[in-house]
Amino acid sequence: MQDMYSPSRNLSFKENKVSTMVGMKNTQDTVNVREKVKLQDIEHTKVCEAYVTPVINETNLSRDRLKVNGDLNLNLVLSNSTDDDIITEEQRIPFDFTQEIEGITEDSRVNIDITPISREFIVDNMELTARVDLGINTNSYNLENVNVIDNIEEVEGECDNPYSMVIYFVKPGDTLWKIAKKYKSTVKDIARINNIENPDKIDVGMQLFIPRCSMCRIAGKV
Repeated sequence: MQDMYSPSRNLSFKENKVSTMVGMKNTQDTVNVREKVKLQDIEHTKVCEAYVTPVINETNLSRDRLKVNGDLNLNLVLSNSTDDDIITEEQRIPFDFTQEIEGITEDSRVNIDITPISREFIVDNMELTARVDLGINTNSYNLENVNVIDNIEEVEGECDNPYSMVIYFVKPGDTLWKIAKKYKSTVKDIARINNIENPDKIDVGMQLFIPRCSMCRIAGKV
């Protein structure tokens, strides 16, 4: 609950600001990395095993768009076909991708999980051909500050507005909720008396008749 009031009771409560996650989305994509890398002083070899570790170096957020730059860290186990020696080789292959995510901004939060889903490495004439497909799973959300109502108590007190009817002119930023809360009336009563068909739409400068608060009627005040 972010706000509250009662037309018939005086209520006391505390408001606490909290951050909440809104607009949570999960976006999945596949990124294909195709790269050729020169190997140093390694001939007549083949790839026995390859360990692939994706590393994110930079993320950039803008309206409805996420850009990521990173590296594939490769740890290769190679065998020499001439003498059966085992050789290890480390390589780094850059990659980048863009995701279109509706609703995100530069202030959004993202959690990105990158998983190799297929890989193929071929060594030919001291050149490594890498074909790696990456599964991209992005969870995104925005943080929004809201009021939380706490410690609600009913207190004794006089009605702030003892008049039977108030004439009010709508100001910028007004809503029927805000006006009803200010004068301890109700949105329903204000809309009914002023023949307002859509309570969510009022115009600046509009003249409204505000019925007196319920507390005054209950107390029998004029």
